[in-house]
Amino acid sequence: MFSAALEKATSLFDRRFLINAFFPSFIFCGLSVVVAIAGQGDLVSTANAWNQQNTAFQIVTIVGFISLVTFFSSILVSNLTTIVRLYEGYWNFPLNRYLKKISTSWYQNRLKELGERLDQDPSYYEEIYLNYPLPNQLEQVMPTRVGNILKNAELYPLIRYKIDAVLIWPRLYNLFPEHFIQTLAEARSSFEFMLVRSFLGGAFALLSSIYLLIVGGTWWLFLLCFWGGLLVAWFAYNAALGSARLYAQQVKAAFDLYRNELLIQMRLPLPTNLKEEREQWQAIGQFLYRNLPGSLKYTNDEADSSGQKQA
Repeated sequence: MFSAALEKATSLFDRRFLINAFFPSFIFCGLSVVVAIAGQGDLVSTANAWNQQNTAFQIVTIVGFISLVTFFSSILVSNLTTIVRLYEGYWNFPLNRYLKKISTSWYQNRLKELGERLDQDPSYYEEIYLNYPLPNQLEQVMPTRVGNILKNAELYPLIRYKIDAVLIWPRLYNLFPEHFIQTLAEARSSFEFMLVRSFLGGAFALLSSIYLLIVGGTWWLFLLCFWGGLLVAWFAYNAALGSARLYAQQVKAAFDLYRNELLIQMRLPLPTNLKEEREQWQAIGQFLYRNLPGSLKYTNDEADSSGQKQA
């Protein structure tokens, strides 16, 4: 849900594009070409034929390949949100309900087990705090580890302050200072970096193995491509979990540190205690979502808001 708000300035976007999309796409497309040629048993002869071509042909071919990789990368970037949602567990494919039910039940049972152990060892709370919704929120459990980590961050402001993160985040994001936006974007970039590699690794394993079965490629090449791609996907996914936790903690910190900035910009008084704050954020949510003003009252002027901010 936070993806659309995290586009940075052109320089940062260029760096994210190169790291998160272009280089992984270059490797993916390059290996795909190699497998396509090797599957026909013509790798050596193709290499010899390439060396015999004139420089102009080679340059045109290389430019064409880079253009293809760039186009593929742009498609990958435009679908980053879809890839993240896929890893979160928002599935829309045949048998998705059956698989989602099985996986969700497993994580729900794991969360129940952690909750039951809290009385014996409070240290189990750390795993819940970082990786799951609260034990009394089993209905919020997602079918993947990444999904549960991000769901944890999404529910955090609701649990603490009664803030609806979906409604408030786009408005709050525009008030962050530049250094925090950069920190948040870097955390998100690292997270996306590993998920893209996991996705491309799985795609390579699937597509290359199907191709080699069709053309009758050698068995060792089939095993190398299939298991190699799966290993890359698995290791990248596990590496993405740490990045997801870091990103989730930054999202939590954003609500902790800057939620009052939004109240000031909306000309609303700052609450004096947690009870007032929760009631106020609930009223704001109703106002933004259903246009119900409720008991919301503006502060007298900007000076009053600035004074409350300093206090």
